[in-house]
Amino acid sequence: MAKHFIKHRPTVLDQLPLDIIQYHVFPLLDYNSRIHLNLCLPNWDRVPTRMNKMSMLKHDQDTCIETIRQIFTQIEGLDVSEKKFKILTKLFKINQLPRYFRLIQQNENYRNMYLLKIREMTDAAIDYRGQVELNTRLKFVSECKKLRNKIENSGPYGPTLVLAGAPPLNFT
Repeated sequence: MAKHFIKHRPTVLDQLPLDIIQYHVFPLLDYNSRIHLNLCLPNWDRVPTRMNKMSMLKHDQDTCIETIRQIFTQIEGLDVSEKKFKILTKLFKINQLPRYFRLIQQNENYRNMYLLKIREMTDAAIDYRGQVELNTRLKFVSECKKLRNKIENSGPYGPTLVLAGAPPLNFT
């Protein structure tokens, strides 16, 4: 059986001393760029610094909130229409994904707001007599029901997780 060895080809990074990369280049990079630069280094030269768990949770929470915010901005000036129902259906589907559902699990006010809005919107969608197709409204109501059931059956929930004081992500 022949062993295959990966030949290390010199790169620009091989010309720089490791301490220059770690102390002068890394601090100037953003989070993702640091990860990519670290992956460019040979295994033995990589910086194995672990990140703060609360910082990672805050970063994940912030990216989820930003995605939800973008969906809400799509809805903002729309009258009740087929497009609005489809965007809202997408929102309720996204909130069922584990990463986004974590927001609902970790924040009591957010969870209660969703339950209240689901009740209001479900009743309004069923009673609506406008130009929106019945099938679109049924898909929306179905996603609302799935999310409501998931919220009601996933408890008991712990106290609200406060991440406001968590430091930003970094490698130090």
